[in-house]
Amino acid sequence: MFTFVGGALCLDFVNTSSWNGEAEIKEWLTDAAALAGWARAAKLPEARAISEEGAPASLINDAKRLRLVLRRLLLPLAHGHEPSEAALRAFEREAKRTLSAAQLSPRSRETRESPHLALVWPDDAPGCGVLERVTWSALALVRSRRRLHALRECEGDACGWLFVDTSRNHLRRWCEMRTCGGAAKARAFRARQRGE
Repeated sequence: MFTFVGGALCLDFVNTSSWNGEAEIKEWLTDAAALAGWARAAKLPEARAISEEGAPASLINDAKRLRLVLRRLLLPLAHGHEPSEAALRAFEREAKRTLSAAQLSPRSRETRESPHLALVWPDDAPGCGVLERVTWSALALVRSRRRLHALRECEGDACGWLFVDTSRNHLRRWCEMRTCGGAAKARAFRARQRGE
């Protein structure tokens, strides 16, 4: 059901809807159960908090609001432009909320290396820990000059998905070759056949 091609958790979260310019045209986060399914597919340990009865009723609305905040922040960056002041302030509010809910936890790695500290979010965090982890991923993305430089928007019709271009020549144009890329190549082939 969910596809993970963004190269960052926050991008895969933004990609839970498809866009045609500013208009959202396909929605995969239809309810809290869909959000829980996405979190499980993303292998987030916090997914269990959504699956249980304790998830707040407002969670899906909060998820969609966060997704729009991230899209408004990241889309201009994918095109080499600065986000608007409003987009920056909205993301700043999300980042502050996320950090205020975070806890440091010692986590021993399964190898013989020394223990390390990890940020974790309790089940009773406003976003059940899932939305906080997504926001933390976005913070990491925007702090990485190399990854921001490789941020792209899919050129497929009615897609609008975002991804980090890790291709060797950095010329990736589509979220996936088998979907948007294949459709674009088929259209180009038909146009050549018609002599356009």
